[in-house]
Amino acid sequence: MVNKILADQNNLRGFKIKLYPTEEQKQRIHTILHLYRFIYNWTIVTRNQYYYGISEEQFNNLREQGLSLTEIYKKFSDTAPRKRLTFIDLCTKMQEFRNSTEWLKDIPVNIARYAIRDVCDGFKRFFEMQNLHSPHLKKKSRIQKFGCRGERVYFRDDGYVKIEGIDTPILYKKCNIPKHARFYRCTITYNGYDDEYWLSLQAEMFEPILFGPLEDAIGVDVGIRKLVTLSDGTVYKMPDLSRLEKRKRRKQSRVSKDKNRIKEISRQAKIKLEDVPISKRMRKRYKEYRKISSHIKHIRWNFVHSITREIIKRRPSAIVVENISVTDIIRSNVARGIPISDYLMYSVRNQLEYKARWKGIKVIVADKCFPSTQLCSRCGHRHKQGRSETYRCPNCGLVIDRDLNAALNLRGLAT
Repeated sequence: MVNKILADQNNLRGFKIKLYPTEEQKQRIHTILHLYRFIYNWTIVTRNQYYYGISEEQFNNLREQGLSLTEIYKKFSDTAPRKRLTFIDLCTKMQEFRNSTEWLKDIPVNIARYAIRDVCDGFKRFFEMQNLHSPHLKKKSRIQKFGCRGERVYFRDDGYVKIEGIDTPILYKKCNIPKHARFYRCTITYNGYDDEYWLSLQAEMFEPILFGPLEDAIGVDVGIRKLVTLSDGTVYKMPDLSRLEKRKRRKQSRVSKDKNRIKEISRQAKIKLEDVPISKRMRKRYKEYRKISSHIKHIRWNFVHSITREIIKRRPSAIVVENISVTDIIRSNVARGIPISDYLMYSVRNQLEYKARWKGIKVIVADKCFPSTQLCSRCGHRHKQGRSETYRCPNCGLVIDRDLNAALNLRGLAT
């Protein structure tokens, strides 16, 4: 049975570990992915049939006539009893269906129950107005995943991990994950774009109690020229990835030419894009493009994790960050051609809040309308500086870096 999480949410840490399965293990993972998607879709259809009062025979007859699921549900919407199946009822029906279907016995029971739980949680969030759309049928996409019980995941000292449903242990990339902790929300993900396998989970960990801060409050200003500027003058700039970006654009241009060629062949031959044959060279070029894109993304995320870890290790009394609307910044800088989405501005604040919770450090979020770049950090005079990199106060004559001035103003909110 799939149990609910009983651990303290503040003590849960997320880990994402790369797996290196063998060919036999890859086949087993893809078999479970296929069966997991089948159980997920079967749960949605079974739940909706009971909700609209449609028998199995009626449903099969209407599907043979070529009606879609939406058309079938609209046909019975006026006379629907609108009764809902619980998680226990769906598990019982799934067990009966699994016992009568020989090929479905290849999926472990707990993994099948996780698929049912995902559907039930999706409908629950939809009815509570947390999601805009109800769960829909899964298609076979590039990125697929399935969940398993955390109690059935064991990390060994020799660098292998045992996962439920897979007979042999899988080699994984070593990391600082606690091997004897209790794990929750274990998910195995296959990224078809990069042909990679990942294990995501949460471990329950308890941080030691720290007595008092080591430093005063820190103001954190996030910008475009300098990703992070601290109130003590420390500056963190995004790594220079111009050479990698240039190589990425060159490979992206070749990939787009291949896609345009495929579209032209599809249009002339009047066939689907999926039916157009793809050469090995085209596959190789696409794989190289995906590889360098993934490499750039990992460098940026590693940098964000590194700087946020360094800020938390200082153990300040409080951290003050600005409530930045990334959408407004993107709209105002589209004409200038600045890739704001690559700077991961919101991720800096998100990681600071996430990691500060472990150490008991207070995080203060400044108001969206707080004029941190317009106020003088010495006298408090408000003056619009425009887009200049240096702030010059006309009242007291202070000349200071614009981002450092904003970080000092943010630090003042803590006192």
